[in-house]
Amino acid sequence: MGSQRQSQYESTLSRFFVPVSEPEDWKLLLAKPDRHWKTGYSAKAFAYCWQNANGFPESVRNVFKKSEIELFQDAEFLIAFHEHKVPLPGGRRPSQSDIWALAMGGDGSWWTDLNYSGGQSVRIF
Repeated sequence: MGSQRQSQYESTLSRFFVPVSEPEDWKLLLAKPDRHWKTGYSAKAFAYCWQNANGFPESVRNVFKKSEIELFQDAEFLIAFHEHKVPLPGGRRPSQSDIWALAMGGDGSWWTDLNYSGGQSVRIF
């Protein structure tokens, strides 16, 4: 082990994921499940959309196709982590994306963070 120490902030981020077998399992990782897991709220809608698609939902595939970015055109879904937390430099707490997906396409593998905005749009980072 090196002499480098993790900050208290970084050590709170889990390096393990929780597999899910149905949409209701997704609420286990929400910061406030009682508040965010309701019909009409993005967390629940997102979970049902992704779980039922068993890969990239059609709405995400459409965004990829419309982007005209070569890398996205033949995207093959590999694995995803829901409610994924990412430490931000200088931040007091991690940023939590709806889903972090690893995919293959173009000339190699790539990843993307996706956030769902209450039925309005899908942002891809």
